[in-house]
Amino acid sequence: KGVLTVFPMREGLKVQIRQSMKKFDTALTGLEVCEWAKCRPAYLNRQIILLLSCNGVPDRTLIRIQTQMLHKLSLAMDSPEASMQMLKMVTGPVALTAAADSTDWPRMMVHLLEARVDVKSDPFLAATLWDIRTLQLLDLKQRARIRVPNAGVLLGVADPSATLRYGQVVVQVTVPIDTETEDSENGFETKVITGKVAVTRNPCLHPGDIRILEAVEPHESIKHLLNVIIFPVQSDGKEDRPHPDEMAGGDLDGDEFSVYWECQLLEHLSMSPAMENGDQEAVKLNREVTSEDLANFFVSHLESSNLGGLSNAHLVWADKHYDKGGAKSAQCLRLAKLATAAVDFAKTGIVIKMPRALRVRSYPDFMERTGKDTYISQGVLGKLYRDVMVQMQTLHIKENDAKYLSDPAERLTVDGHGVAPTSHLDQSFVLSPGYQDFLGRARKLCQSWELELRHLMLQYGIMSESQLFSGAVLKFRKDIEDDREIVVKVKEAITALKQAYRKTFLKDLEKYQSGKCPAKNKPLNFPKEMSSSHPMALCAASAWYVAAYQRVRDTPSTSRYSRGAGRVVPDETYHGGSSGRILSFAWVIADRLLEVKKYKELLSPDTLKELVQKDALSRDQKTFKFTPCQD
Repeated sequence: KGVLTVFPMREGLKVQIRQSMKKFDTALTGLEVCEWAKCRPAYLNRQIILLLSCNGVPDRTLIRIQTQMLHKLSLAMDSPEASMQMLKMVTGPVALTAAADSTDWPRMMVHLLEARVDVKSDPFLAATLWDIRTLQLLDLKQRARIRVPNAGVLLGVADPSATLRYGQVVVQVTVPIDTETEDSENGFETKVITGKVAVTRNPCLHPGDIRILEAVEPHESIKHLLNVIIFPVQSDGKEDRPHPDEMAGGDLDGDEFSVYWECQLLEHLSMSPAMENGDQEAVKLNREVTSEDLANFFVSHLESSNLGGLSNAHLVWADKHYDKGGAKSAQCLRLAKLATAAVDFAKTGIVIKMPRALRVRSYPDFMERTGKDTYISQGVLGKLYRDVMVQMQTLHIKENDAKYLSDPAERLTVDGHGVAPTSHLDQSFVLSPGYQDFLGRARKLCQSWELELRHLMLQYGIMSESQLFSGAVLKFRKDIEDDREIVVKVKEAITALKQAYRKTFLKDLEKYQSGKCPAKNKPLNFPKEMSSSHPMALCAASAWYVAAYQRVRDTPSTSRYSRGAGRVVPDETYHGGSSGRILSFAWVIADRLLEVKKYKELLSPDTLKELVQKDALSRDQKTFKFTPCQD
């Protein structure tokens, strides 16, 4: 277990591991990759803010950074440009150039906006954009999760060149550029960070958990290591501790570090001494460990785990002593040591209990402890909290109204953004003639998708399909606790469902191309500009869109659709999936729909009709057969 770094070797490709990475003996020789290096957006949180505050960063600086974020969020629904800025802030600048599909919806939304899709006119797309924006506001209010420009979350690695001196690091990140250059690859360039940087990792409760280091130019032998922070292996003296260990006992076996550079936070930031190592010896048995020992250890861990209580107490004491050192107060320093020991319970087996003198009886308003004694916080977290509350009131966001949070027809009308409450066909995604021959299959899959999506909504207590689809869940059912583990499970479940239907789409195309296509007779020549995609895929994608956005008045046996005389009519008012129509089915293959839009932009309607009606001479892979249908 550990981190592998690529290092040029004359001997060829090898995998070299340190002795510390070997955890147990096994005959297996496979390599499993859990994560790879990338620069993710860096955020502040309550713990980091308290440490910045006690180390000299003024309240006004932190408030200014949050105000900039609030401004972008407040404008997010006003124009495509503002929406793009908000999504770029959420996903990071890589979203502007990196390929994406529906499994990463915020990035996919960036591509939709780039392609000039009218998001505000589509109730489902507008709902997902609203959900993403509102989740950011709720995270600001509940966690003080503030996006910081010129910062990133990076994997930590050791310096393989042994050229860095103690106190130095190397940080090289890939950033998108506006135009291609000879030195760029796929629209990206490498930015080498130099100068003073602040580095920390979560959790962080001690003032010394934020380190100020010097970022330097990389040695020639490590210039290829991108999107990581490289720590030195050299020290200036025997007493020097590894920098990762200075940050709440971190190491380099997969830990990620928040790195801040060229930002307002560094102007007044000072560095406190790191917390002294308090390594405790693990509980030892004078016999072999039995299954009963393991079971007792596991139960003891569940019963005695109070890391959350220690962290909350630290938050309260730091806020109460905001004008007397904050996180540097005696209470907070003691709690920081206890929390570090509690984190090591799995290694040591030592149970850490909350001292009676450190128990809290009243809570600051920003912790929102209903039924508990509450006071108005005068610290920086209280100021940030109330600023967000004002912004949410300005935007008419009703966070405790379940119907408002789950029904786009309700909230988009209240917010006054002029978003269409009813679903309609965007003709830029309708390839006609063409889609009709694939519509029957698309409707069956749409029914299946709706059943599985509603099952997930019921299972996790999510009231809106847009929240489930985008991963921006605003509210769970009362009996389901809103924690990070549940959010991860929800994202994994909806991602797996999307991937399954995307595979079905591709399998159907293989069947069509092998001669089992429902279409007959005349093939359609595909223009050279779109030679990267098979035309059959575009017609099938268009059918998925039509199946989701049109309600069929058909025979009584088609229970999913309204009864009628076989007419196709626009859907009724969209209520976000809590009742009525499910629209997300179409956007499972959003990347394919963008190809349809691009295809139609290349050809005028007259040209398209001519291609359809004339006999085609070509029968290569750029053609497919279908029966022309009338609009």
